Amino acid sequence: MQTAVYRGGQKDEYILSLKDMCGIKALDKLHDAGVYSLKIEGRMKQLEYACGVVKYYRSYIDSKKPVSDADYDRIKALGNRCGFTDKYYFDHNGSDMVTYVKPNFVSNAAEPSPEKRKLSIEGELVLREGEPGSLTVKRGDVTYKASIEPVSAALKAPLDKKGRYRQDKQNR
Repeated sequence: MQTAVYRGGQKDEYILSLKDMCGIKALDKLHDAGVYSLKIEGRMKQLEYACGVVKYYRSYIDSKKPVSDADYDRIKALGNRCGFTDKYYFDHNGSDMVTYVKPNFVSNAAEPSPEKRKLSIEGELVLREGEPGSLTVKRGDVTYKASIEPVSAALKAPLDKKGRYRQDKQNR
């Protein structure tokens, strides 16, 4: 939410525009406080931001190491609305939590776009009623296989005898 301040009839400041929260430097304190789940905002962000931020958080949560200044700068470069703050964690209020300029998403993304990171893979999914299901994924000389419990009969979208989805009128 943004609320403009008018001075002399001119829009001057956006007093209710909050900076983006960034708690990566506080992961140790959050862990010690018993936090076991984090929500990383990404719904209204660019894809590069969401992918990049999740990558850094996952890495630092798993390693339990303090975030490096270089990685923190990389996170900031992924984009934000006029700056980051960690004041939400440590203060109840304060001017460091607010941006006084029109909030715009700014990105200097150093991370490659997910589109540029697409890889060609081969895959096979086998599902037969009463048998364990299997998924095989291959890329080059690397193969991953997974299996699941025996497959149950479909109740609302049955397959034909060759295992293809039946597209008759009764199943639409």
